[in-house]
Amino acid sequence: MASIFIRTIIIYITLSLTFRLTGKRQVSELEVSELICTFLISEIAAFPIDDPDIPLLNAVIPIIFIMSVEIILSHLKNKFRPIEKLFEGKSDYIIYRGHFFQKVLKENRISVREFFSEIRNQGYGGIGELYYAILEPNGRISLIEKQDQGKKNSGQDKGISHPIIIDGKIDEAALGHTGLDKTWVRNQMTAKNCDVSEVFLFAVNDAGETELILKEKE
Repeated sequence: MASIFIRTIIIYITLSLTFRLTGKRQVSELEVSELICTFLISEIAAFPIDDPDIPLLNAVIPIIFIMSVEIILSHLKNKFRPIEKLFEGKSDYIIYRGHFFQKVLKENRISVREFFSEIRNQGYGGIGELYYAILEPNGRISLIEKQDQGKKNSGQDKGISHPIIIDGKIDEAALGHTGLDKTWVRNQMTAKNCDVSEVFLFAVNDAGETELILKEKE
């Protein structure tokens, strides 16, 4: 009994330290790869607790290895957009600037009733109140209201900010949603006296307002 207790404590401490490195606070924040990683680790951790004859290192080493791979993969996803799209997917617009795309619901197997339930859960009465509805890579639906609805009732719809430069690279998919082109982006960089490679984040919303954050100097 004492052996099982000690093993449980050691596995618990190992899991706590490794999951602390992910920076996630709850399961709903996990990406698909992280969720798979969680399932694998939970299975591996159970073996030495259930069977005292199995050495603790048979669990500790694979747990550390899996978490190391996950951390490395996270850095690669931040650096390389194709790897990010492969493992995380992409955002899909169910409603884009007030226009409803039925095929996005069908492609993602979301029923109309489910979609309306989500709208109501987030405090909206119907589709007519929405300027954007975005199916995020983690499965959640983000809703942005029209500016002439609810609390905001004046001015142009600012919609959402489109991150068109991330870590020194132009995101062509996001740029396409704005109706702008690379020439416009480069002109903006010239006006702001910086180069694309120096930019950590450059975003533009539907009203044409821009946000610029330069990379921190090491």
